Amino acid sequence: ATLKGHFDLLMVNENGEEVVIDIKSTTTKNYYLPKLAHMRQLMAYQGIMGGIRGAILYVNRNNWELNYVPQEFDKKEFSKLVIKVTELAKYESRKELPPKEPALPDECGNDYWKCDFHRLCYPEFYESIEDFEVLED
Repeated sequence: ATLKGHFDLLMVNENGEEVVIDIKSTTTKNYYLPKLAHMRQLMAYQGIMGGIRGAILYVNRNNWELNYVPQEFDKKEFSKLVIKVTELAKYESRKELPPKEPALPDECGNDYWKCDFHRLCYPEFYESIEDFEVLED
């Protein structure tokens, strides 16, 4: 499998080192950032580019406040990502769905990623939330 990605910006810092930047918009307060999924995505970009420095630039859509979150490259974490992507690619090449696995929790215990097939694998989750009535202001 070939790992590809599209980062937002490549800069050179004051020490002459390349830094890959991924820009994310948010409406979240700074103390909820960074999101683990965003850091993993950045780690993939860093690894693809040979283990360079990286950072996420959060832009708050409500007030244009910026939050710069640097990240050092971690070869062990990058290796875990490559293994996961390689396993998923094997299923894709066989035109099979991977085994059911719940969404991964973020650092606060919230589900942050659900694949396109999450609704098919976990219909009971969606049935339970459809019982709630939405109230308008």
